[in-house]
Amino acid sequence: MYVILWQFVVHPEKVNAFIAAYAPEGAWAQLFRRADGFAGTELLRSTDSEDGAQFLTIDRWQTAEHFTQFQMQFATQYRTLDTQCEGLSLKERKLGAFASELRVGNPVQDERGRWEIAMEDEIELLNFVYNRFNARDMEAVLAALHEDVVWANGMEGGHLEGRDAVRNYWIRQWATVDPHVEPVGFSKGPEGEVVVEVHQVVHDTNGALLLDQKVGHIFKIEDGAIRRFDIRDPPPQQPQ
Repeated sequence: MYVILWQFVVHPEKVNAFIAAYAPEGAWAQLFRRADGFAGTELLRSTDSEDGAQFLTIDRWQTAEHFTQFQMQFATQYRTLDTQCEGLSLKERKLGAFASELRVGNPVQDERGRWEIAMEDEIELLNFVYNRFNARDMEAVLAALHEDVVWANGMEGGHLEGRDAVRNYWIRQWATVDPHVEPVGFSKGPEGEVVVEVHQVVHDTNGALLLDQKVGHIFKIEDGAIRRFDIRDPPPQQPQ
């Protein structure tokens, strides 16, 4: 995954126009979607600034090459939209472009036009996600999720939809417990999903052990990103 971060200080009276241009369904995202390899945009608003006019954008592409191809293919449209948005911000600064250490192989297209990656690359992707989750590197994990991901809520039940909901869920979770999940086995499900056997250890914030068990995690991966995550209940404990 290739991620580009920009920081903006926006004219307070032009905040609504800025959001309309830079939001996940805004003008920039609509332009990006015309290119191959675009994986979604997030718009974050600062809670520290008094006027609420500071923003961060996160643009995700499957690879740096996809973004370069977009720049070449849509150079004129990019310049036109950039000129239209010039008056919306007082300051703007590119924080950088970042690529995950994960390297995914060449995808293939299924019969419904979705891009799939080989099993070994799916395992590499998931190992990366587990590693970064255990390191509490939230943004790296979120970058591996589809923008419309459906994610099982292991604490409260049900499912969450979208990266923002998953981010907020982990903020709540990590404030109360300290989970560690280690994959110990991978297999392919009947509909192409990846089933992961996981050793789950959970402590409370004081270090007391709450759980030590094996669980099943089920991932559906589309276009090189995690589209859905479900949890399979652990097997019942055998009587001693």
